[in-house]
Amino acid sequence: MTNNLKTSIITKQIVLNPSCLKSSIRKDVLQEIKKKYEKLCCDDYGLILSIDEMLHLDNMINKDSITITFNVTFKALTLKPEKDMIFSFVPNFIMQKGIFGKLHEIINFFIPDTMLTDMGYQFDSTKNCFSKKETVITKIIEIIKKKKVEREVETENTKIIDKDTTIVVKIEQLKYDSIKYNCITSLIDVLPLSNKIV
Repeated sequence: MTNNLKTSIITKQIVLNPSCLKSSIRKDVLQEIKKKYEKLCCDDYGLILSIDEMLHLDNMINKDSITITFNVTFKALTLKPEKDMIFSFVPNFIMQKGIFGKLHEIINFFIPDTMLTDMGYQFDSTKNCFSKKETVITKIIEIIKKKKVEREVETENTKIIDKDTTIVVKIEQLKYDSIKYNCITSLIDVLPLSNKIV
């Protein structure tokens, strides 16, 4: 599983009033760029998580108004979901039709019930979770009267997906609508809650 976060160099425009032309202009422009573009999606780079630093600043006084347009090039941490990418999330809604989750409140994930039942999971309406029984075979090696004896022990475990589970998924289908991503995913693994992968 790879880290899907990238550092991107992005150029965007911002329009400000002439009153911003003072010694703290770079700081003011950076604040405005952060306010306008952080936590938003764009076609080329996906979700702009954070803007780290301003690299270049050009300005132009608009002829038809009293504003100044700045072309700002900045370094940003971005996340752009694509087909076959691996993500993890903690479910925020589980129902018979499937499992729903989010990352950064903008990337939505859905695992349809058909994909879960194909992997042996069944919906449990009393516990509001998906579960599957697994048989685990453990090899035990014992020394009995100075002889090595091997035997296999079968135990039955129940794997549960609930709101306290981290799920690892692969994006199968993706839709982007300029403000968010909606991803239909397939289940890869179920992890303890603390092992979240972005």
